Amino acid sequence: GKIVGNIAESAVVSPNFQSIVFTLNKNRKFADGTDIRIADIAADFVFLNNILKSTKIGATFLLPGNDVKIDSTTDSQITLSFSKSDPFVLERLATFPIIKKEEIERIADFNAISESLTFTSSGEYMISEVGTEKYVLQVNPYYQQEDSLGNSFPYTQQIILKHVPSREDLIRQFMSGEVDLFEGINDEFNLLSAVMQ
Repeated sequence: GKIVGNIAESAVVSPNFQSIVFTLNKNRKFADGTDIRIADIAADFVFLNNILKSTKIGATFLLPGNDVKIDSTTDSQITLSFSKSDPFVLERLATFPIIKKEEIERIADFNAISESLTFTSSGEYMISEVGTEKYVLQVNPYYQQEDSLGNSFPYTQQIILKHVPSREDLIRQFMSGEVDLFEGINDEFNLLSAVMQ
């Protein structure tokens, strides 16, 4: 299939898969309606390389042990180079959310990310409610993607992330339909299947 980016107008990958030149789509905006700038993208890649890459989240976007470096920037382009060849680099970066430079630079290390920090992102969803019991994510009104039939996506307009205090409560809520999905669901299905046989 074709990779469709939300922020880049184009992406040119080198034949050895160790560098990419992204050209910014100047019509793209953050969830608050402000323009996404090359400076924001650059700050986020510095954050990815210096802080996120050693985390589980960072492994989504970079191969283990791969470093990303900013080679050059203009008002409309950024050139990135990677220490390792990665034929799937565009697929990995296709969902990398961009956060405002001023916000991402407040974070000294991954452990400093807390509920008290808020971010303005370019991603599909934005946080509309933060509480001790749940987070509510709403569709970012400035996220511009369409499927092959011309329908806007994401299709789900709201996601509620609940804190459930115990595994038993979680399974009970899942079985009653209060919860649709949870981490480790395959393990629970295997356990339920064994118990029901």
